[in-house]
Order: sequence, then C-alpha cells, then structure tokens
Amino acid sequence: AVLMTYVEWPYTVNTKFFKGTAKPEENTTTTEYASGRKVSILKNTRFVFEFKCSLGVTNVERTAFWNWFTDTLGGCAGNFHCAALKRTPTSTEYFRFKTIPDESEGQKNRVLSLEIEEVY
Repeated sequence: AVLMTYVEWPYTVNTKFFKGTAKPEENTTTTEYASGRKVSILKNTRFVFEFKCSLGVTNVERTAFWNWFTDTLGGCAGNFHCAALKRTPTSTEYFRFKTIPDESEGQKNRVLSLEIEEVY
C-alpha cells in the first residue's frame, strides 16, 4: 500500500470559504481508431472534485497562510486536509492546490482566490 503524506490546514487561518463551487473533473479518456470508432474509458475509479472558492484573511492570517503554503505544504506539490472542504461529514478527503492562489484587496481584509482539487 502507498501511504500519502499530508499536512493539516493551518489552525491560525480561518476556514470561512465563500463563493465556492465544487464539480467533478473530467474523468474519461477517449481513443479514436482509424475506422472512426471512439472508445472512452475512465481515467480513475472515482471522480475527483475540483473546488473554486475565496477566503477572506486578515494580515496576520495572510502571513500565516503564505508561510504554511510555502514552508509547510510545499506549494502546489503538497497534500493537505481541511475539514471545512469535506463534501460529506463522514468522508476523509485530502486536497492539493491546482494553482498558486491569487490575492486581492477586500474592504477590510485581503481575499485569496483558491483552486483546489481532491486527492485520494
């Protein structure tokens, strides 16, 4: 069995995600033969979900997030666990960032735009 390493979401950063969408990623691959016949098969045994959401953070949380993202998580290569992103209360789901988060100014806080995918 292969063991996956992961880190927990930083406890110093809130998990009040907003403007979120969760949808399954494309999970098929198609082969087209010279005869014109197309055959599609599943890439994985189950669908992997992709999350796009935003997170408002204070300056202290912003610093804590970027320290965690770069030093603890290892950027987009690392896996993490965050209970707030779970789709069902009983599931155990792990995640990774698809892209480096974008950052913008909010009225009071900074807003991080996150693209996260499920890992299993």
